Amino acid sequence: MKKIILALIVLSILGSCGDNLSNREAARIIQKCLGDKPDIREKSIGIGKQTFNSKKQNEMEDLYLLKQLAKKKYLVIDSINAEKRWGDSYNINYEVSLTDKAKEFVTKSTSRRATFRTCEFKLDKVRGMYEIATLHSMLVTVIFYKANKTPFHILENDKTEFEVRRVHLVKDADKWSRCEGL
Repeated sequence: MKKIILALIVLSILGSCGDNLSNREAARIIQKCLGDKPDIREKSIGIGKQTFNSKKQNEMEDLYLLKQLAKKKYLVIDSINAEKRWGDSYNINYEVSLTDKAKEFVTKSTSRRATFRTCEFKLDKVRGMYEIATLHSMLVTVIFYKANKTPFHILENDKTEFEVRRVHLVKDADKWSRCEGL
């Protein structure tokens, strides 16, 4: 996060440039590059028999999130058994399956894993631009926000509402046209 803030400050100081390209025009070009295909984030979970170790905090947090989804009737989680491990550790075995309610959010599925749509990123605003004249390109700092969140958004590791990205715009024949880094 510190790196992103530092990059924003540096780009703001160096780059309120771009004599021939405004923030609004840059946003229009980037939106055109994105086109109609949305930037969708996905998260996978294991289905079928799943084992969670009681001593591993991240596995217990995942189990807690899956149980939250089960309470909302997106998953069915049935306890199979608990196996004693060494010390005070034990493995908890569950059978995880999808409900019909969850299937509308599934993007890919196999017999062992299901991948869900969690949210979509949409262009919020252009924060700064730095023109690299010798390369006929411009480095643009863009902020995207999360939209169309699904119930599976709770599985995301990144809990922030925004994402900062750097996009290169390339000038072809005196016209800013191509985007790289989206």
